[in-house]
Amino acid sequence: MAVFYYATDGENWGNNTNWLTESDECTWYGAKCNDDDGSLEKLWLNNNQLTGTIPSEIGLMENLKQLKLYENQLTGTIPSEIGSMENLEELWLNNNQLTGTIPSEIGLMKNLKYLILHDNALTGTIPSEIGLMENLVLFFLHDNALTGAIPSEVCALRNNANPPGPLGNLFAGCSNEDIDGRMERVEKYIHTPVLDETEVNQTQFADKWDLLRVVVDLVHECGKKHSFPTPISSQRQIAYDEASSFVLKD
Repeated sequence: MAVFYYATDGENWGNNTNWLTESDECTWYGAKCNDDDGSLEKLWLNNNQLTGTIPSEIGLMENLKQLKLYENQLTGTIPSEIGSMENLEELWLNNNQLTGTIPSEIGLMKNLKYLILHDNALTGTIPSEIGLMENLVLFFLHDNALTGAIPSEVCALRNNANPPGPLGNLFAGCSNEDIDGRMERVEKYIHTPVLDETEVNQTQFADKWDLLRVVVDLVHECGKKHSFPTPISSQRQIAYDEASSFVLKD
């Protein structure tokens, strides 16, 4: 943790409460521990004015399940040692200034569900080893400088593959049919009446993140802006506003 602190200029973070003090690590800002054994499970330092680079020692955080470093000013490359984080389920590195290639070792993270790398300056090709991530459900790469085709091993993870895989949020094409199909899904969601608040959690697109993912696919993956109809319910209006404010920006 100390190495990470110094590598990312912790002294000038927006909030570094309790870091490198005698207080328990679980009380350090952004650190969240397991209630049973006290091991560090989550490190949420997003939008906290981190600069510098991600140190290779990040791979030593073997028990970490969530690493959120998005919306900072991190530079340098994604260290290959990150592949040692076998228990990691969510990796959010988007909206930084990361460069270099995506390390192939990232495919060793078999428990990873969310791989969010968009809005950086990553180059090279998408490593085929990502196809080894059998639990991956969300994979965002837009707004980088990547080249080449999406590897067939990665495409095989998509839930519209044969047989279906877990990945429901990787859209390689931007054909009119693809766009129109997803627009219909958005319209169906926000026009479906909500009978009560409990029913919000029982509909296909009840979670605001489901709507957000569809909008992200349409706007960022395809580089287009769309006019969405007005949601019919207050609950869905909130979800729509949060989603659109996140991705529908100039």
